[in-house]
Amino acid sequence: MTRLIPGVRGNAWVGGVRTNSCIGKPIEGECGIYTAYTWTDKSATGTDGFLWNDRQPDNYKLVQDCIVLWNAEVPVVWSGGASWTTGRLDDLECFGSAVSYVCGKKPTRK
Repeated sequence: MTRLIPGVRGNAWVGGVRTNSCIGKPIEGECGIYTAYTWTDKSATGTDGFLWNDRQPDNYKLVQDCIVLWNAEVPVVWSGGASWTTGRLDDLECFGSAVSYVCGKKPTRK
């Protein structure tokens, strides 16, 4: 990502959501960090490359069902030592505060 969002709060929705079977469930067992999510449009596949921020995903209050890419200009360290680093993922409520989104295009052969 070449442009950062000014300030301490910036993220972009990347098209990832919790699977239907994991909505409302904690991050554990069958709903682990690599198994609880899927892509909305199926143009991307797999979750092996997910690089989450410290202590994420946490599905706070069991309502954080969307994946965002943290891209704030200023790094954030929360009390307790957790940090949010640009270029890493976080989970948020789907109607939450993502201020941008990432678009993609399926490759074509020539």
